[in-house]
Amino acid sequence: MIRTGLFTTGVLFIAGCAVGNSGIGPATPSGELPAVPQGGTVLIANSLSETLSRLDLTTTPARMEPQVALTGQAPNALLLYGSEILVVNSLSNSVQLLDRQTLSQVAEYSLGSRTNPWDAVIVGDTAWVSCWVSQEVVGLDLTDGTIHQRIAAPTSDGLPHVPGVTTRAYPQGMAQDLNESRIYVALPNLNAQFLPAGAGVLWTLTRDGDSFQSDGITVLEPAANAADVTVSNIGGRPAVIVACAGDFESGTGYRENGTLTWLDGVTLQVREHRLVESAPVRVTARGPWAYAPGAQTGDVVALEFGATAAPVRITLPDAGAGQNYASAVAFGDDTTLLALQFNSDRLYAIDVRTWTVSGGVTTGDGPVALLVLPRE
Repeated sequence: MIRTGLFTTGVLFIAGCAVGNSGIGPATPSGELPAVPQGGTVLIANSLSETLSRLDLTTTPARMEPQVALTGQAPNALLLYGSEILVVNSLSNSVQLLDRQTLSQVAEYSLGSRTNPWDAVIVGDTAWVSCWVSQEVVGLDLTDGTIHQRIAAPTSDGLPHVPGVTTRAYPQGMAQDLNESRIYVALPNLNAQFLPAGAGVLWTLTRDGDSFQSDGITVLEPAANAADVTVSNIGGRPAVIVACAGDFESGTGYRENGTLTWLDGVTLQVREHRLVESAPVRVTARGPWAYAPGAQTGDVVALEFGATAAPVRITLPDAGAGQNYASAVAFGDDTTLLALQFNSDRLYAIDVRTWTVSGGVTTGDGPVALLVLPRE
């Protein structure tokens, strides 16, 4: 089944040419993060040093422990699983479980060679893991490491693509709806040179007892390079929000024509495409507001779906050299959005009431993922 949102009745397409710049950060990082009284503990996955950092948001200033645990190779996602932390290790082709309190390893399960796991969601005691290279979602039993199911991603024949060009799905970011009946997977849809050669795609898996079955795709045309997905609630209805990083050119990088797309969480019809002058690679949302870090511009874009106001661009301080890559965002509490910068190895706090930026506390090397743990 292929769904397309391009000509759906009622789709609102709003160009984001006049992106606001009201949230310019400090010229230099302070190295300190103010306390977040309602926050708890934050874990940060550092892809290059292959470690976890731990941040205590309740102290003044917030206290960072830059290296508290070892992971596998290239950790890319963190999830809470009961009393344990799940780590998705992309280059180790594994899922790792750590004790929440001590961060000592409980188990590590292989997904098979050349799987390149990217993200995961947890349903019961099963982790459903998107695998970039092997083009599948793997159902892994977290109690013993048994692989229950491998769901093949759509092939080129089932994906939108430029005539004569073969594309592959390359599953990336994942989310599940609140009743755990659907899993959503962002598919970049890339050619042999790993460049977008067709519209970005949202792949839906529907629950069937203890398993999930492929239930078709939603074509996000004209958005390209679907990178991540999250769920929210907008106007009293469930919503699915997809971040598409946009076009990429070898030698010059992203063209900064990425989009954030809101789909109805029941029908999966596209409600709005919003162009942003950025390359959003991850996304989180609260109500109608979506927040996405930019892979090339080093900023965080915030926008309100259902409103006509231009997106807000929150510029993070560039404390490092080279490409200024904002890699992840997550809420520390109701008003504080935490943001990572990959190149400068720093974490910042954004007050979403005023768009002001503070902090600049050092993480490990190459931070890529955040997990905010609720207070116990």
